[in-house]
Amino acid sequence: MVVTLFIGWFIWSIVLWKQSTSPAKKMLGMQIVDANTGAPATMQQMVMREAVGKWVVGSVSSGLATLGSFVMLFVTPKRQGVWDFIGGTTVVDI
Repeated sequence: MVVTLFIGWFIWSIVLWKQSTSPAKKMLGMQIVDANTGAPATMQQMVMREAVGKWVVGSVSSGLATLGSFVMLFVTPKRQGVWDFIGGTTVVDI
C-alpha cells in the first residue's frame, strides 16, 4: 500500500508539473509561475523547483534549511522559498 501510494503520488506530481502546479498547489487553487515574466513555469523550472530544490532543502541539515526557507517566505518581496530561487519561480493564486 505504501509503495503504491508513493508511486501514485509521484506520477500525479509529474503530470501536474506539466500544468505548472503540484498536488498541494492544485488542491489549494494555486499555480507556479516564472518569477520574472509571470508566465506559467516550464517543465524544466518545475523539475528544478520540486525535485532539485526541495531535495536540497530536505537533505541539507533539514531542520535548519527548512526553517530558513520558511522565514524566506515572509521576508522576500515575491514570497519565495529556497526552492523558488532554484527554479526561478513564485506561486500565485489562480
